[in-house]
Amino acid sequence: MKESKRQLHKLSTKFVEATTEPGRHGDGGGLYLTVRPGGSRSWVFLFKVGSKRYEMGLGSFDARGQAGFSLAQARAKAAGAQAQLKNGENPLLASRATQNELVVRENRTFGAFADSYLASIQTRFRSSKTVVDWKRNIEVYAGPLREIAVDRISTDDVLSVLEPLWETRFRTAREFRGKIEQVLDAAKVKGVRSGENPARWKGHLEIILGRGQKRKAKHHPAPPYRSMPEIIRKLRQRHAIAATSASLALEY
Repeated sequence: MKESKRQLHKLSTKFVEATTEPGRHGDGGGLYLTVRPGGSRSWVFLFKVGSKRYEMGLGSFDARGQAGFSLAQARAKAAGAQAQLKNGENPLLASRATQNELVVRENRTFGAFADSYLASIQTRFRSSKTVVDWKRNIEVYAGPLREIAVDRISTDDVLSVLEPLWETRFRTAREFRGKIEQVLDAAKVKGVRSGENPARWKGHLEIILGRGQKRKAKHHPAPPYRSMPEIIRKLRQRHAIAATSASLALEY
């Protein structure tokens, strides 16, 4: 049965702003203004599902709707909750589920997950240096990834932090890539990520990055053959002092 217009919008903005009488003041449609003994005001939505009564906080009162909610805004929120009830939803449980989802998202950035993962495994390390290396990798080198949701990290994201290191600091980059892969594998095990690991090496990043820049051997120029007698003489002088495998090999 629908509430008549008389039963709705019983409160006025003037009353809401001025009243200091503690208690609940009904506006109709399940919306109430709660005034506390100290004078603070907040909105609450009361409703029933079956035989069970629920109380859903809608926020504090603010005439301008900036730090809290004005009367008009509170009515709109209550109307939204009423619509959920008509659709068979419990607005309080739906609101809690949304808040929980937001909390999970905030705590599931790559940075937050990597930090918590490191905290869970650092007791396995034999050296404190390993912990320092991990921290440097996930806090400094992986800095551009930290605010990205862990389930949104892509191959392009991984390449963006690896490529600047790959040709100049190959060993560091190689170890760094392994740590990213390990963090993303852990995220998949924890159920906060799915699909292929974008930091995977075999059959994936190896195709794009290759095996890094190989250092070229530095060769010394061969001495002129006319200088060989003098070189041999000096080597044999060294033999007389202390025979070394290096000088003997060089003479050979």
